[in-house]
Amino acid sequence: MTWRQVAGIVLLSLAAASQAGWSLPFDRLPIPPFSQRVELQDAWFVVIEESADRTASLSAIDADMPLRAELKALNVTYLRLDKDLDDAAPYRDRAMQHGLPAYLLINGDGKVVSEGALPDDRDGVLRIARQG
Repeated sequence: MTWRQVAGIVLLSLAAASQAGWSLPFDRLPIPPFSQRVELQDAWFVVIEESADRTASLSAIDADMPLRAELKALNVTYLRLDKDLDDAAPYRDRAMQHGLPAYLLINGDGKVVSEGALPDDRDGVLRIARQG
């Protein structure tokens, strides 16, 4: 018997079992949360930077008060920290992996929802806060 014949028998057996109402264990496994949105509650959009090397795009994002209002409507608070501040210490290593300036979207329970290099514009920031 060839491997193709064996594979055919297995596939026919699985199809017959499925038609008979049988289910395999993997049919009942939970669906992983890939690309599912996290419900943000009291979240923070934290930007870690080196103040001496502040980019023009970060300055524009930082000064964009309508952006902050839009983030607030999404239940997200904006915060910019220099990497050398004590408040940045818990997230410094993670931010440094992405290069500065970097962002971390942190939910109110302290879990990091998203992280990476800071986008160059407000639309990128909003896309991250909307998780999509």
